Amino acid sequence: FEGVKKQADIPPLSSLVIPVNKTLENAKLDLISSHLELINIDVELAGLATGPTIEILARNSLRIHSYLRNELETMRDDYDLVLIDCPPNFYVMVKNAILASDCYIVPAKLDYLSTLGIVELEKKIANYLDEYEEYRNILSEEKKMQQLKEDKKKRELGISKDKKEEKDKEKSKTKKEISLNEEEENEDEEFDENPYF
Repeated sequence: FEGVKKQADIPPLSSLVIPVNKTLENAKLDLISSHLELINIDVELAGLATGPTIEILARNSLRIHSYLRNELETMRDDYDLVLIDCPPNFYVMVKNAILASDCYIVPAKLDYLSTLGIVELEKKIANYLDEYEEYRNILSEEKKMQQLKEDKKKRELGISKDKKEEKDKEKSKTKKEISLNEEEENEDEEFDENPYF
């Protein structure tokens, strides 16, 4: 996420994998560890997921929030299961983990307030996923509009090209007609001058 924050070349997630030299019943175990410098990363990433227009906001949000999902997709064939341990908040890093996950586990105490917290978390996740889909739809519409504009330009260029070709053909046809008319006039003159007729 530091590369995303700095908008620099981002190393692939696979380069951060640390193989653990212990096998568990024919299973391979790898680890990607966190570090203390990531403490403020959520605030910094949230600042990058903004924009002056809804299209730019959508593009930036999707780029920031889809990072982990996209990176894990490249490693899908290497692992049967990936566990992502998240802090107890709902900031950018946790949202990345939710998007990258097929399911999630929320450890909680067996008391009334904790169960209320789980219900609230479910609402937040549902709202977040709706917002994410809305941003995807906005970008999809933006791409469609760009494609329509490009197609319109191509058609206009094609029409103007066709019109130019049509005009050139017309000019050529007119030149041929003029030269034919001149030839006919010359033949008529020759005919008039021929004393044998």
